[in-house]
Amino acid sequence: GTTDSKLIIQAMDLLHTNPSIDGFALVSSDSDFTTLAQRLRESGKRVLGFGESKTPDAFRQACNQFLLTENLESPDSDE
Repeated sequence: GTTDSKLIIQAMDLLHTNPSIDGFALVSSDSDFTTLAQRLRESGKRVLGFGESKTPDAFRQACNQFLLTENLESPDSDE
């Protein structure tokens, strides 16, 4: 959608205008950002992906590391 396109454009702008950025975090449970993750990695950037267990393998594999949001603790957790 439009929001996805805007995020992709902003990420590519950051990639080309801020060489000091060494990594990106992408939060998505679909494959919309798979190509973006691949492109960022091709440019030598670290890509951390976050999503639900339903996230397609293609997006998971495009990231350097993928974390399931179900496994993240909330800040108000007693543990």
